[in-house]
Amino acid sequence: MQLDRNGGNYGPYKNILVVFNASVSQQNFTAPSLEGMGFRLHPEQQISTDSIVKTSKFDRNTGTVLVPRLTTAVFVSLQ
Repeated sequence: MQLDRNGGNYGPYKNILVVFNASVSQQNFTAPSLEGMGFRLHPEQQISTDSIVKTSKFDRNTGTVLVPRLTTAVFVSLQ
């Protein structure tokens, strides 16, 4: 699920990308529309005690999101 500021107010964030991985294995998702976007893991998840969610990654060069098993990762980009 991707949200953008098109009519919404997301505070300091321009875009929010939420990835739900309900499988028992790591999942990669690539979307050309995400290439070049500056997503990073949400600050609250970066400081979380959940070490698994912290391994979630976004590659801006390829538009690829990597999310570990049984994890919901929230990525944000600043305005």
